[in-house]
Amino acid sequence: MIEVTYEVLPWSVEIDDAIQARRADPARLHEVEGKPSNIGGRIEVKKGDIAQGFRAAEIVIERSFATRPVHQGYIEPHACLISVGADNKTTIWSSSQGQFMVRAMTAYLTGIPQSDIRRHSGGNRGGFGGKTIVYLEPLATCSRKNRTPVKMVMTREEVMRADRADFGLEEHGQDRPTRDGKIVAAQARSICRPARCRLADRAPSAAAFALRYPHRAFGGFDVSPTALEGRGLSRAGAPTAPMRWSAARRLAEG
Repeated sequence: MIEVTYEVLPWSVEIDDAIQARRADPARLHEVEGKPSNIGGRIEVKKGDIAQGFRAAEIVIERSFATRPVHQGYIEPHACLISVGADNKTTIWSSSQGQFMVRAMTAYLTGIPQSDIRRHSGGNRGGFGGKTIVYLEPLATCSRKNRTPVKMVMTREEVMRADRADFGLEEHGQDRPTRDGKIVAAQARSICRPARCRLADRAPSAAAFALRYPHRAFGGFDVSPTALEGRGLSRAGAPTAPMRWSAARRLAEG
């Protein structure tokens, strides 16, 4: 019998808690400029002269938007079938959004050479960004030990507990239109979580290219709460960030 004792450490589930955690808080995960921080990365996307755009505007629209982490909701759970032949070659049948990713990750985690792994796709019944990683495939390679095929399928509860949901994002910004409804300047900050997704570079970029205002300055931050790593819906960061700008544009034009 194995008895396990756990030490409950401080945690920060929400974005604001992760940013404001004290210096000595063990929930700090990164270092920025030599100081403990939960901000894993940042980026700025600028175009034109934001100060000039603000002076030319006649109306200020300031809004904050937030989205919560949500699971992709694909119908087919993670599943795989693995068989090892007499030549010691491993064959993987699995539902995934990537061919080479499955082979590369399985090889990395198990030590099996990539040249000894063949991966077949039986079709993907829904993914939406949630099937770009391996969970079962490395475990199922135990078929190399007993030389019999191994099939593994996650239950719906296992999918919800273990799989990475879409990231949560906060948007704070200003739109500066003229009285005829033309937006001449926009400034905003996107906060994405968690930082391991490296989403801060995508959200501002998506907004910057989707909404081509003459003067714009978009900033992005990756923040790491003590929560499961996120995974984007469709294209990570792209659907969420322009949502805020589309709403602001409708406000200005209305």
